[in-house]
Amino acid sequence: MNFNGIETIVDQFFGEYSAEREPVDLTKLRRPVTEHNDLGIRPCHDMYIGYGNKGILTIKRIRKPAFGERWPIGGGMYRGYSTRDSIDKTVERECGLKTVGTAVMLGSARILSNYDRLESGIGMDSTAWVFYVDGVGELKLDEDHAEPLFVKPKDCTKDFLEKLHPYLQDFLPKALEIYEQRVERKRI
Repeated sequence: MNFNGIETIVDQFFGEYSAEREPVDLTKLRRPVTEHNDLGIRPCHDMYIGYGNKGILTIKRIRKPAFGERWPIGGGMYRGYSTRDSIDKTVERECGLKTVGTAVMLGSARILSNYDRLESGIGMDSTAWVFYVDGVGELKLDEDHAEPLFVKPKDCTKDFLEKLHPYLQDFLPKALEIYEQRVERKRI
């Protein structure tokens, strides 16, 4: 299915992930949306970006949540923008790249965190739509991201995956399948 420049290849929810790999007190998240600083479940999108022949871009997060974890580019969706426009804006802001071609939805996940960016004492509860996109241009990471690492299908060994956050363990192999198909298509 293709809608507004986004192709959906799976209708699958992978799981719930703790951003810090530690238990999250779900009782803190169970509050009405009307309480101070509680925005409910935050809609997010994360993008696995194919970058030419280099591979898929992953970064190290240098702020919470998921501090120090290897992660894809992404975060909260821009209010009032289409999903595709929000993807494009986020990718450009966080890593300086322009997206090209069709975005492919890989699935969705729920990401929970004890980190509380709004200092409400509640924590974070996000739903992430996960995409593969191709990126072009000069890579320029913003202040929240560091240590870019490009991953190719040959790099995605069992040992490599085991060192990653479970969120990446689930989605990176799916993104690499799309990347490999697109790189092969360009060679023909």
